[in-house]
Amino acid sequence: MIRQRGLEIAVGQTRFFGCEPSDASCAKRSGFAGYHGIVSSGPAYCASACSFLFAGGVKRYVGVLARIGVHQTIRRQTHVLTRYMVHFLKYPDGHRVEVSRQTIGQTRWTDEPEAETSAAQYRDVAAYLKQMGIGDGVLPLVLATPNTSIHWMTSAELFDTSMATDRTDAAQLIARLGRDQLAAYHASPDYRTVTLAHATLPMGQGSDGPVLLSLDFTYRRNDGAIRLAAMPTSNGRPFERPPLDVSVTMPKGQVEVASVATRQMPSDPLTVSIPKSEFCDLAQDGMVRIEFESGRAPNETRLSLVTNAQIFSSMPGLLKEACGEPAPTQAPTPTHANVALRDGGTSPKPSPAASAKSRLVPATSKSLDGSDSQRLW
Repeated sequence: MIRQRGLEIAVGQTRFFGCEPSDASCAKRSGFAGYHGIVSSGPAYCASACSFLFAGGVKRYVGVLARIGVHQTIRRQTHVLTRYMVHFLKYPDGHRVEVSRQTIGQTRWTDEPEAETSAAQYRDVAAYLKQMGIGDGVLPLVLATPNTSIHWMTSAELFDTSMATDRTDAAQLIARLGRDQLAAYHASPDYRTVTLAHATLPMGQGSDGPVLLSLDFTYRRNDGAIRLAAMPTSNGRPFERPPLDVSVTMPKGQVEVASVATRQMPSDPLTVSIPKSEFCDLAQDGMVRIEFESGRAPNETRLSLVTNAQIFSSMPGLLKEACGEPAPTQAPTPTHANVALRDGGTSPKPSPAASAKSRLVPATSKSLDGSDSQRLW
């Protein structure tokens, strides 16, 4: 239906003013004139069956704070027994015509247990996704995730598979309609111009398995800061338990920390705003240190790497938009990766001054796929 009508689709959330549909007494109040709200960009979610609906859009918009989730499908058969009172007009020759029908009762029940989706049905799903222009990488994620769980697709997965075609968020799309003063304000060209730079970094081995860190730098034109959204995952699942921090050390030594305190939901990214003056130092010196810390001893995981900002897709364009300067012209420096897993809190924690010497292990460019990460004790 969505594709047939040539519709674009976005992941968004409606935030209501004062009276929400969940409040049953709201509509009974004197002067009630309907529900009013605005579309919010995040946190917004589209998961389970919604993801297949989302695939139907001609263009598919997933903002920086929005999430798409997938898992295995199940079949649940629901029966409906409806009872009617029917009136007929009967003619002398025996012919009769229905003149009215009134529902007098309805009973529903669902068969148990739930049936697993067959291989043939998954082939139909694969054919549908292909027809919608979605890459082959989505179905393996579906099959690998039990129906009792959700795999929240990373930025790389969304765009590599074309599940998402644009980073424009839902609020911006609505703002372009200009139907009220708030929309008119948001529809200004300066507001809706957003530049994004993305990278997914293999941080190394954590206490629960390999750690991947999805990072998005975003800049809205004329803002005084660049927003960093960090999503650490292990075995395809977001880290949830605090303490949980991702810190970025900029070229001149300033440290910005994206903390779990910025989350509203466990699947939200960790966020921090980086002053433009600090971020623009990357135009002269593209090296940044990224550190990840999770849990408490003895299960604390501390991972660190130093990398060139040019490994982020579209970073030159982001630097030019935010800073008005070209990106550094030197070739990207190979990523340095290391892992430090504290052994029950007995190992000494290296000092910041010594970290570059004692905690960094030069690696080849293949370290970006995690194959050359080394474990240090």
